[in-house]
Amino acid sequence: MHANDTPSRHINLWRKVKGHIGPQVYDRLNEIQVEVEAGEGRTRARNDAVRDSFTRCLRAICLDLFHANEVDPEMVTGVHRNRTQLGKNTTYPTFVTARTFLATLDGLHATGYVEEVSLGTQASGMSTRIRATPKLIKKMSIAGFTKLDILDHSQGIRLAISGPKSKTKVPTAYSDTVDTKRWQANLDIINSEVELRLPSSA
Repeated sequence: MHANDTPSRHINLWRKVKGHIGPQVYDRLNEIQVEVEAGEGRTRARNDAVRDSFTRCLRAICLDLFHANEVDPEMVTGVHRNRTQLGKNTTYPTFVTARTFLATLDGLHATGYVEEVSLGTQASGMSTRIRATPKLIKKMSIAGFTKLDILDHSQGIRLAISGPKSKTKVPTAYSDTVDTKRWQANLDIINSEVELRLPSSA
């Protein structure tokens, strides 16, 4: 297959696991995090807020790469490595910070869970392309766990503010409240029902 024909998409960091298999999957993700953190050789532990962001980034990256592999083992996933691009990307969840995301990605690469297929450059405008390694797929291969068990929150609730001279709505980051959590929970139920009706090849 020619490089230009390789299936690709941008990373989706809105991944969570649904259903009874969730605890088993998150146990495996916790094991991966322990290995990644052990390999960092940090002299100071992350504070609670940063470690929570690190955990969420690691889970989202691993789940999305597993999902991509389930769709097509040849698929590559684009990620930004430029801190400015990461900081300005309003489509990412609010727990994503440039520093923590890059530390997570580098840790997964260093421990053999992520393969860097190609490095993007600012001049070319291309993002870095990554893919799950056999090590990650083996770690995440739990009996009965498939892409249909991974919920996509990317079409969840978003605040959109119209500009003063335009009707174009721009996604805006926000902090969760009781209401937003309730709205998201309702959407999760709707999305899970829709996914159950999708054919396995979707």
